[in-house]
Amino acid sequence: MKNPASSIKHTRCLWRKTLLTLGFTAASSLSTITAADFTWQGNQDALWNNGNNWDPAVFPDNTDTAIFNNDGNSFTILDLGGGASILNITYDTTAAAYTIGAGAVGSQTLTLSNTGAITNNAAVTNSQLINANVALGGASATIANHSAASLLTIAGAVSGAGGFTKDGVGALTLSGLNTNTGDTTLNAGTLNLDHAAALGNTTAGALIINGGTINNTSGAAITTTTAKAQTWAGDVTFIGSNNLNFNGGVVTLTGAGSRTVTVSAGTLGVGRITSASTGLNVAGPGVLAVTTSAASTIGGTLDVATGSTLRFNTGATGPLTNDFIATGLTGGGIIENGGGVERWLFINNAVDNTFTGILQNGAAGGMGLNKGGVGTLTLTGANTHSGVTTVRLGNLNLSATGSITASSSTGSIVVNAATGTTATMTVDGGSILVGANNAGNASIIVGNVNGGAGIFNVGAGSDVTTGGVTGPAREIHVGRGGFGTANITGGTVTVGGFIVGGIATNGVGIWNVSGGSVSVGTNGNWGATFGASGGTTGVLNLTGGTFNNTHTGTSAGLWVGENGRAEFNISGTGQANLGGNTSNGNSGLVIGKNNGAAGIVNLGAVGAGGGTISTTMVSHTGNGTGRLNFHGGTLQARTGAAANFMSGLTSAHVYAEGGTIDNNGQAITIAQALLAPTGFGINALDTTGLATTGYTTAPLVTITGGTGTAATANATVDASGNLTGFIITNPGSDYTAGDTLTVTLSGGGKNTTSASTTSATLSENAGGGMTYIGTGTTTLTAANTYTGGTIITQGRLLANNTTGSATGTGSVSVTSGATLGGTGSISGGRTANITLGAGSFLAVGNTHGAGGLAETLELGTGGTITSTADTTFQFDLMGAGTAGAAPAAYNFNNDYLDFTTAAAIDILGVIQLSAADTSSWLPEEQIWKLIDWTGITDLGASMDLVYSGIIDNYVLSSFTDDSGFYIRASLVPEPSRVLLMMAGLCLLGLRRKR
Repeated sequence: MKNPASSIKHTRCLWRKTLLTLGFTAASSLSTITAADFTWQGNQDALWNNGNNWDPAVFPDNTDTAIFNNDGNSFTILDLGGGASILNITYDTTAAAYTIGAGAVGSQTLTLSNTGAITNNAAVTNSQLINANVALGGASATIANHSAASLLTIAGAVSGAGGFTKDGVGALTLSGLNTNTGDTTLNAGTLNLDHAAALGNTTAGALIINGGTINNTSGAAITTTTAKAQTWAGDVTFIGSNNLNFNGGVVTLTGAGSRTVTVSAGTLGVGRITSASTGLNVAGPGVLAVTTSAASTIGGTLDVATGSTLRFNTGATGPLTNDFIATGLTGGGIIENGGGVERWLFINNAVDNTFTGILQNGAAGGMGLNKGGVGTLTLTGANTHSGVTTVRLGNLNLSATGSITASSSTGSIVVNAATGTTATMTVDGGSILVGANNAGNASIIVGNVNGGAGIFNVGAGSDVTTGGVTGPAREIHVGRGGFGTANITGGTVTVGGFIVGGIATNGVGIWNVSGGSVSVGTNGNWGATFGASGGTTGVLNLTGGTFNNTHTGTSAGLWVGENGRAEFNISGTGQANLGGNTSNGNSGLVIGKNNGAAGIVNLGAVGAGGGTISTTMVSHTGNGTGRLNFHGGTLQARTGAAANFMSGLTSAHVYAEGGTIDNNGQAITIAQALLAPTGFGINALDTTGLATTGYTTAPLVTITGGTGTAATANATVDASGNLTGFIITNPGSDYTAGDTLTVTLSGGGKNTTSASTTSATLSENAGGGMTYIGTGTTTLTAANTYTGGTIITQGRLLANNTTGSATGTGSVSVTSGATLGGTGSISGGRTANITLGAGSFLAVGNTHGAGGLAETLELGTGGTITSTADTTFQFDLMGAGTAGAAPAAYNFNNDYLDFTTAAAIDILGVIQLSAADTSSWLPEEQIWKLIDWTGITDLGASMDLVYSGIIDNYVLSSFTDDSGFYIRASLVPEPSRVLLMMAGLCLLGLRRKR
């Protein structure tokens, strides 16, 4: 007798047979039937629908669970016949390796009803194969493999409107051309895709990953049939037995923190990746390739681990927008552009990040970096990307090991903060090599948005190169249509083309060089220009380090005010080396180049001096203004300097700190008048009436109003962005005590200007003196009015002015080895002295011993004129003297020294005479008057000038009277000529009269 359960099953079996025979369904009669478990025994054969093969002895249907937990009596390949329907399949304990579905793959169909499940329990060690097609009868099924030791495979096609969830630590392989349209969810374990349509052949449904592993075990690379959307709510690993490409399906990251995708080998291709706030971690030695026609945007941090690679824009060949955008960047792996067109990695980090990896092109298209966010992004790796590196906000920092090395013809840097914001790039010991033409032939642009502030910092040990030595002559533009500042505190900056400060409408460019080396025009006829365009302003502050332009081209100068307004402030240990061909006005130091330009050069710091400009020439062209102010600095004539070294400036003032001119062993002429500053100048500036907070860098200071000109200053800002004061770089001149000056601050990170009419304090200007050095010859031809002393320590200083005084109104001092001479005049002030020191020379005229014309030098002062016994006076006798013992007038065929005025003269020294040709000399006695001191009543106790010697056949001697010093010559009698010639070898100097 059968038990009740067997009777029920027998009844259900009869109902099935009846339904099959009659071809209709009595659903209402079956609704009371309950599900049961049936265990496969394989008692008779391999037929699924043979009830004798099951325990109980009725085959299961769509409400039941089929259990496989034994060897099935060796019937392990189950024949489904015309098909089978089941709710659940469970493999358990000692299940053999079963195959469900006989014959060819997919020749039979297994229907998984409702929300059924296929489960492989943990104890199973044999792999299981479903060879039949699987029709999903419900919205969602579960396929779980809890055994890490066995593989569960669905070889047939999965169909239906539903999807399934993969659970368990074991692996599931999908090998068929699946057509189901529901979601595929991976919770754990491994999902092997062995077919391009393993996830379905339509875009309906999504791949949801809550954790687990994906692999392509097909034996070849696969691109999925459709671009199925994905959601990564958990971490996922791609084993990478073969490459897998999800055909551009969008990936959405969800959950707190970041999702980690580990690509253990090969390449995993996905579509664009998006998230609201979730970050992405890329791990493993393989490649995560983003293939899409749109940008990836994640609301969290992108982390690419060391040894890992993220490739975005993969395969793109057209102008698509498939960039990668993240809110942070960390890790040490590789990020590359995998397409044929340039695309960018956008990093908008609000907090500081460090990326130790490498940014590179990866394919034909260049990769760019676009930095936003207020945080600092530090790059420490050797980056080789050749696209544009843009800083929109915050700070992009290259550490000592960090670099951006594109090439001499590719890559560019743009620091372009939006209005009211600041963007900074800092090279902190790292290096840059770029050479692409981003705009206006520039490879580095700092500050190109009106109202924004761009900052470019270069520190010790850094190396920045544009264009290189052999590449294109690329430029650096600071202040291209916006406010820009370059701070060079160390390292080297090498620019193949022009350096520019202030270009394009509204451009303000400030270069602060306090250390290191800046070299311009290294591969062409190029220079540096400040205030390049009309309506722009450029400032160069050189307080340390060197600024070099040693090219020999015709446009290789430093243009302070090319078409706009510019200042060049040099002080401290700053050294500017300026070369160029001197055949035109484009080389050397050009102050105010073109019509309408205004240039000011302040050589030395107010109250401190310092700074050296070594240049081939100093010039001013056009109808604008060009002003040079000496504040204790040195102006040196560079090797190859123009003979007309300095002329044509609007003004050249010598302030209290004085100045130095070094001829550097050459013959140079200073035709420019060196003037004392007159009137009042700015003595101090305070912050009254000005905006004092909210700066990110020092703003531009502009001083206008009043009756004077050329007052300049720099602002100082502390680390908190507070305006702390001003450094006056030039007081200006010709202001009056009652002038009202307007001080205006602009830029510096603020989008508004700030002006005050009460911050300036004026005081009367004080002038200074000049020192002349160098072993060559410096010729002064202008009427100079500087009020300090004149010191000549080396070489020759020739006073060849035609009016006024060549040395201003101060005292003149000539030190050992130096020479004062010329054909002009020196007229010191009421208390000024002229001192010819021991070992010094006074050379009347421009030459000595070289023939030419007789010349006159006038010396006058309100003080005393003195010399020592070691002073040498040089004269040339150019023709015959005046006949007679005491003529009333002289023909002046000789150099003539005229002491025009002096409170007293007291001179000692050695007289040197030269006569290039004595053929015209008279046979009788003749006299030359060499020195005139008419009108000077106080002749010192040492004032007996005596000379004796022989020139050719003439014996010469000297005498003095109340008006001057004379040389007398007589023809030597023939018998005694030899003796006198021997005696004439000795020159007698000035000796005491009593």
